[in-house]
Amino acid sequence: MIDLNELIETATRNRDRGALSAYNSVMKRADRRMDMPGPKKGAPLSQNELVKLVREEIKERQESNEYIRPSDTAYATNQYIISVLSKIQP
Repeated sequence: MIDLNELIETATRNRDRGALSAYNSVMKRADRRMDMPGPKKGAPLSQNELVKLVREEIKERQESNEYIRPSDTAYATNQYIISVLSKIQP
């Protein structure tokens, strides 16, 4: 089960900026999804929907890395975020 609030608190306590960035990115996606118009507006997301958001974030980071040099710090940051998010997937 993915609990973004707990993951963010843990990353904050551990002062893990990369993990915090990863979880905040997914949290922003979740907030935007809940604000979308429709019958489920404002309703919490299901675990399946959260997993889908995590996968979307990983895919976006992987695609971004295709256009960044491996020596660039953004590449390393994306790789770290991908590894953090991969660990929380079922």
